[in-house]
Amino acid sequence: MGQYYYIVNLDKKEFIHPHLFNDGLKLLEFGCSSQGTMTALAVLCADGNGKGGGDICRSITGKTKIKSCEKISYSWEHSGKQTHLVVPKIAGRWSGDRIVIAGDYAEPGSHMTQRDRLKYRREILAMLPKGYASPSYLKHYSREEAEKNLKEAVRQTRDKGVNLYEVCAYGLFDDISLLALEGICCDSYIRESFVETFARGMSFGRDCPKSLRRDVKKYVTEKANIIKGKFVSDWGGILIYSDATLNLKTGFVETKPVEIEGLDSLDREYFEVGPDQACVGGVETTICPACHEYILTFDSLFEVSGCSNSECESLQSV
Repeated sequence: MGQYYYIVNLDKKEFIHPHLFNDGLKLLEFGCSSQGTMTALAVLCADGNGKGGGDICRSITGKTKIKSCEKISYSWEHSGKQTHLVVPKIAGRWSGDRIVIAGDYAEPGSHMTQRDRLKYRREILAMLPKGYASPSYLKHYSREEAEKNLKEAVRQTRDKGVNLYEVCAYGLFDDISLLALEGICCDSYIRESFVETFARGMSFGRDCPKSLRRDVKKYVTEKANIIKGKFVSDWGGILIYSDATLNLKTGFVETKPVEIEGLDSLDREYFEVGPDQACVGGVETTICPACHEYILTFDSLFEVSGCSNSECESLQSV
């Protein structure tokens, strides 16, 4: 299996999770990304951000409000108006600290003192029974299998100890991914990129940060063009539009044509869809259970806004 990683600060006992930055957890997935995990790491480690061109900063004049993720670096007077240079609060937070790209296959106990090794092992051992008895775990395993797996996990943890990845995964270090994402989104270009990412639901299932939700909703609303119709298909997968033909590809199954009723045109080459779904300007929609018109879902980031059918009384009209 592939190896997963977190970016860990040993001194501050903090880490960032690549998924929130729309990156995979494997080394080359986030290592080769742009405007994501590596940008966040660069800003966190930057010493002197805001003092030169190309830094992540902006100037504001007068009574312009600064964002909650920003701080004033310095101020000056320009044309009789007070001007401020603002930078992300997280810029330089990790400057000078010991940073490790910690893999889940890494040697147990590496980059830890003997005291920390014993402490983290003890704390994780105390957490294991609850995890293996959780409803989400028991959805996939019987109680007998769960008890057997728990015993094996306890044995391995006692014998081998734990590594930094596990320390982070069990919440013993602080996840500052959200702070870091909000920080790099102080840059308007990066912010626009992540707004589109969350609007199109391409975020590894991670929740959209509250600071971006208004912009995401605005993006979706501006792009939305409600299409009435219904997919004649029992499968979800990737919907591909090519040569005026609509095809559905599910997993490794061969691409097959899909019939659409009431769909006049498409302005994108492909969409990710599920059964009885369509795509509205790149945003998934589903069917109203009452009148069978499409309703806007905002890719599960927000509650259903309403039905596209103005005569439908089951939900407030969009």
